[in-house]
Amino acid sequence: MVFFDTSAAVALFLEKDRNHEEAKTLVQKAIQKRQILLITDYIFDETITTMLARAGHSDAVKAGRFLLVSSIVKIIYLDTELKLRAWEYFKRHKDKNFSFTDCTSFVLMKEMGLRHYIAFDEHFSQVGFTIFE
Repeated sequence: MVFFDTSAAVALFLEKDRNHEEAKTLVQKAIQKRQILLITDYIFDETITTMLARAGHSDAVKAGRFLLVSSIVKIIYLDTELKLRAWEYFKRHKDKNFSFTDCTSFVLMKEMGLRHYIAFDEHFSQVGFTIFE
């Protein structure tokens, strides 16, 4: 499994995004390597909200539909325990500009033993994860 962050999901669905072609290439590589793209309900929410703001309702619905029904995407619904661990992680890292959603992703990835991600920001590498290639 490869963690699939909001920045990559939006880039995949939004043709005018500067990372669109790279997102398509990385997703194709993941498919070829039989990797599942793992997202959380928080990533789903961020992706739909960002798509709505940047491209409109119709494109947000298309993105949401893909994430919900695609056989290459698995959604993990965060439980209270993980959110509380993420909250503690968020509070400890005041020197970083991590969003709470970032922190939920990091905690989940560590818990699941995931090392690789697809994203277009530096936060995952700052924590020690490796970009999927």
